[in-house]
Amino acid sequence: MDHTIIIYRPKPPYLFSKHLELFSLNNEPTPYIYDKTGKSCRSIKRLDRKELFPVKCIFKGEPYDPVVECLVYDGFSSISRIREYIKKHLRIDFDYNRFLEVIKDYPKLQDIIEEYPGLRPGRAMSLYEELIDAVIKQRIGLKASLRITSRLVKHYSQHFTINSEDYYSTPLPERILDSTILGLRKQGLTRAKARAVWEIARAEYEGRLPSVREVERDPWRVVEELTGIYGVGSWTAELAVAMTLGDFRVGPRMDLAVRRGLSRLGFSVEELLMDKRLTGFIGLIMYLASIH
Repeated sequence: MDHTIIIYRPKPPYLFSKHLELFSLNNEPTPYIYDKTGKSCRSIKRLDRKELFPVKCIFKGEPYDPVVECLVYDGFSSISRIREYIKKHLRIDFDYNRFLEVIKDYPKLQDIIEEYPGLRPGRAMSLYEELIDAVIKQRIGLKASLRITSRLVKHYSQHFTINSEDYYSTPLPERILDSTILGLRKQGLTRAKARAVWEIARAEYEGRLPSVREVERDPWRVVEELTGIYGVGSWTAELAVAMTLGDFRVGPRMDLAVRRGLSRLGFSVEELLMDKRLTGFIGLIMYLASIH
């Protein structure tokens, strides 16, 4: 199949493949499939809730001479829109050096940076996909949640095979709604999580979930609104909003891994939130602390 190659040259330091490695399963869709040897990931992305496009991204030269090469297969959507989507999704437009400047007076935070220079999480391009992911992660370990995610992806996603490689999307809301609570439970979800996933899919299908623009404008109002959905508590809502924001103003304050990680670095969540110098990087610091 014909494809277009989009090249990005992020400002160093830039490290994304480590994030993919930490939050993936070997050759299993979550929904992206990460190839550790080739440092590539592939998946089907959604534009404007409906348009789908398959993309494969290869990461080279990380972290100090980074190049991201993305293969976008022709005939699916506008290349210019896809170019901007990928840039935001991979946080290529985030200037890590601003973060380094802010934390220069925090030696223990710098220790993490020395281990993973330029590391950042991906950005979800809709609340829907991140809410589904956050619900699955409730009260279970990462690997267990990834296995459940993979099963849901295989049953409820769009799937393409291109050049003998598989591509999967996030579980589609219409396919989840065509299922039942029992059908969702068979993929490893508890009854409560199955209902929560179904309700989130219904909210997405009916166009009731806040847009990315609304998240950017008032993230805490969106957090409060999301808790009105069955099975979405404050932790789930905060995590979904944090991962959908284009910046790092918000982080999952109640997350146990975050609290433990910050404690090891000599911080409490409350101290972190009160330090005005770190305000714009709260979510990134929490992310790094949780994996340290």
